[in-house]
Amino acid sequence: MKFSTQSIFDSQDTANLTTLFAHSPRRTQRKTTWSQLLVAVNTQRVFGHPVHKDGKDVYFASPKAPHMSLISAFNQLVKPTEWPEIGRKFFSELPQRPGYDKTTQFAQNSLDKLSRDQLRCSPDKDMKKVLVPVTKYDPARDDKLILQDLTRSIYMAIANQYVGSQLVNDGEGLYLNHSNLKACMMHPETVSNEKLSNALILLRLVGIITIARDEELTADGKRLSQTTNSKGQSINNHRIYTVHNFSDADWSKVAGNFFIDLNVRIGKSGLLMALNGDVNAVEHMFPDVSAGPTLSEIETIQNLIDQKAGSNRIICTYQLLVAELQQLSGRSKPSATKTVDSILNLRTVQAKKLTKKQALEMGYVLDGFSNLSPQAKVVVPIDIDALLSCLNKVTEQKQQAVKALSL
Repeated sequence: MKFSTQSIFDSQDTANLTTLFAHSPRRTQRKTTWSQLLVAVNTQRVFGHPVHKDGKDVYFASPKAPHMSLISAFNQLVKPTEWPEIGRKFFSELPQRPGYDKTTQFAQNSLDKLSRDQLRCSPDKDMKKVLVPVTKYDPARDDKLILQDLTRSIYMAIANQYVGSQLVNDGEGLYLNHSNLKACMMHPETVSNEKLSNALILLRLVGIITIARDEELTADGKRLSQTTNSKGQSINNHRIYTVHNFSDADWSKVAGNFFIDLNVRIGKSGLLMALNGDVNAVEHMFPDVSAGPTLSEIETIQNLIDQKAGSNRIICTYQLLVAELQQLSGRSKPSATKTVDSILNLRTVQAKKLTKKQALEMGYVLDGFSNLSPQAKVVVPIDIDALLSCLNKVTEQKQQAVKALSL
């Protein structure tokens, strides 16, 4: 977006900047983040651009980003490394949190690597598989863009926290919830809370963020990490995370094991596969994760797959598979549907969901399922032998068609 005040920020025109940020100190009392401060001042005057409200949130209307948050826009107007100086000059009534200059430099370093050009030119092939769409027709394009946006928002969120205490003893700590992440996203309107939760699991798996342990927390971090349950007992709420450098992330843990599909939850079984069966690593890194398929549910589907392995015959209908998991585990239909999707999403399970029409076109035999509609979903084996059987069947059909034409 283009802002009419851009030249004032670029030239560091102190007199005009003082006018832009003019405010009553009473309005900024108890404000702790830049997103709150930008609402407390005359937002339209600071940016030189109209804003609109959606409930309590203030956004910029833009064709490319219809719900761009204030903090994302502020990042376009002025780099995070300059925010500490702006704060000291124009919000002197607020106590800037300790180490804030270091925080913004850390955030800026990772944000620079997350620019569009840097992502596309990166030598990290695993990272590009996860974050960079191959083309505009990439079936995972939308989810990859959400992951990009969310990764940026994590680094924006630590820079957004202007007032307060350090939450971890070493590195950068962040209190994470959906609200403070969406407040830093470029396209918060594209992501549901469920997709946001699933994306956070992926980013935890690659090491962008990790749960801060008790010994890593400062006294303020420990107070913030405690909550009270319905019985009045004090428990950890697992919301304090340590943010790590973007360059140190290990994207192979996602690129090598899962398709990028934010509609399904990986769950502990999937995490176990991604971490090479290391139970201790799963418990250490994901003590709060309980959703997703169980080992018994995966084994049930694997047994069905084994019966048709190497064959070009379908395994069963998708609807039947969902019903079987409902009966096996007592799940609701929506939960069983997501569980089946999660299991089919695992690379180690060699089966895939297709429509009947797609399965026929690929060469699968649907004996006994001829009464299905063309768009009904079926589950098919996708091991090498099964795919070769399909390929041979399609080739024979083409040869027969050519002979029929020549006659």
